[in-house]
Amino acid sequence: MILNYNKILDILKEDNLFMKKFGKLLTTLLAFTMLSGATYATSLTVDKARESVIELAEIAPWRNSELNEKVVEIETGHNIYYAMPLTLSNGERGVVGGAYDGHIVAYTNEGELMWTARPSIFFPSEVITADLNSDGLDETIVTYFDGSLHVLDENGQEFWKYQAQGALYATEVIEEEGKAYVMAGGIDHYLYKFDGATGVLADSLYIDNSVVLDPKEGEGYAISPPDYKDEMVDMLEESVAKLPVVVSSEENDVAWVVTKVDDSHVRVSLFDGGYIVPKERTATVTVQNFEAVSSTNILTGETYEGESFEVTVPAGTFAFIDIELR
Repeated sequence: MILNYNKILDILKEDNLFMKKFGKLLTTLLAFTMLSGATYATSLTVDKARESVIELAEIAPWRNSELNEKVVEIETGHNIYYAMPLTLSNGERGVVGGAYDGHIVAYTNEGELMWTARPSIFFPSEVITADLNSDGLDETIVTYFDGSLHVLDENGQEFWKYQAQGALYATEVIEEEGKAYVMAGGIDHYLYKFDGATGVLADSLYIDNSVVLDPKEGEGYAISPPDYKDEMVDMLEESVAKLPVVVSSEENDVAWVVTKVDDSHVRVSLFDGGYIVPKERTATVTVQNFEAVSSTNILTGETYEGESFEVTVPAGTFAFIDIELR
């Protein structure tokens, strides 16, 4: 199977921090956390009508691992992106969720709204919970793509905050000598370490190198992100030159996959990439390193001549091309 390398190359050429971008492309709507001897699974779903629902399921203590029935279903009125279990001010457990519009909402296990806050109008990159001041209650730690880090107390009030120079992507809480520290990092290349109870910046580290493994030499070496980006682009372009078939389209709006059927046939699957705004697309299929004996559109029966030809992809659907190679 061959991936759409065009979009990969565009990302690499536009953004030195492509690895961070790729890291946030894959997100999960499942938070599975074990705290205080009990395990909670929180699942978030947003249906096509843009209704937002938090489905909170309580699992028996993890040693038992017996799944109980769903506790409650909560209609939040927001498009929820993150959810985490939360120890509430009454000592009971609940759930806190972060929404696309920047809102943070907290609910009890019975579905009662405890508090709502909106520290930023930007998209939250991460939401986590932890007891930062050893009072037995969880604080909510939120990072946003505007570079702000906000810590909310058990009532949703601002506990402390920090403003970085670039978007913050990742957050974690660690413990050292009985104290909780908030670790955060993002696009400015800094790893920040904050005193969880006060918000004081305890330390920071500027990371300007990545360590990669050279498969030819078998030894690791330090390389800067811009150099690593250039090296990756060169490797991709070198690999692309060896492929039997490549596909291009205006603004890379056609997704494609090439599958080897047998030693002399491949199948090219083309998909309209505009799932939000579908429309008819045109893709250019190019055969390289082989001679195209025949090329046939399976769905329409249309045939194509030569090593390079254009294929129309219907709006919102797909096209399949069988190519015989020699």
